[in-house]
Amino acid sequence: MVRKLLLERPILVGGLGLAATLSLLGGVQDMVADSTTLASLMAAGAGLWWWRHQRPDTPPVAAKSVTPVEREQVEATIAALQPELNQLQQELTALQTDAVDALVTKLERQRQGLLTELDRTTLKVAIAGYPRSGKSTLQTFLAELSVTEATSALAITELAMTVETSHSEALADLQCHQDAVIYLVTEDLTDSALADLTCLATAGQRVILGLNKQDNYLPEERQAILEQMQTRLRTLPQPIAGVAIATAPRPIKVRIYDESGQAVERLENPDPQIAPMTDAVKHWLANEMPHLVAQTVMRQVHQLRRDIQTELNQA
Repeated sequence: MVRKLLLERPILVGGLGLAATLSLLGGVQDMVADSTTLASLMAAGAGLWWWRHQRPDTPPVAAKSVTPVEREQVEATIAALQPELNQLQQELTALQTDAVDALVTKLERQRQGLLTELDRTTLKVAIAGYPRSGKSTLQTFLAELSVTEATSALAITELAMTVETSHSEALADLQCHQDAVIYLVTEDLTDSALADLTCLATAGQRVILGLNKQDNYLPEERQAILEQMQTRLRTLPQPIAGVAIATAPRPIKVRIYDESGQAVERLENPDPQIAPMTDAVKHWLANEMPHLVAQTVMRQVHQLRRDIQTELNQA
């Protein structure tokens, strides 16, 4: 249990460990004559090193994987809705319910529209995340992507996940209207974010998780967060990649020497580090467009079936 709690809070543990270490080191100067205290500090440090390198890796418990769907399966599922619509029409007609034809026509039009949706050539990608996670900046970069396939296009939607947001409604909208989701965080996964990812993965949504503002962390801290994320992501029903990016890196101070040897300091803005995201979107466009669209349409088919069943239950 202790190991589990420590692993779930790498930044907290790292922060406390760093603070304690600095505090102890600050006092070493005053205690250097105390050999017993110094030996205790060295033993504690050695023990921490041993624990971090010797603790066994417990494989995560994997959830049941999601089976990909193909176009033929989607077409067959759409066709299977026709008998259900016929049954609905018969029951409503028997009850002499008003607007029978209008309701059935509306649902049939939606069913036919799903067949047309299978031929869509625009990839719909949503960028989701909490406020100040870098959604708008990333959207600007992705909008500038040059699409190599002339028959494909990219539509990007930004979705803010706030405390006030109804996550169930937001996730339902993502599942029904988006082919893929880029989920941005700026720290280790919270329970809420992990719940969102679990919901999307269970529905067969294609997702990539981005740790944005990676330049806010030291390399060791960043690596610890990524490792923890990837461990938790492996428990989801389908693979979700976790990558580190920086859509707007903080300025860095550089020192330049002129011909006379005088040093001049100035701030420079590093280039954005978003290659993992742009590469993923390009791969989706070039190689996975039909499959991602089929997955989305299948989710829409399931939603339409639920709507028909609701009408049947109310008949």
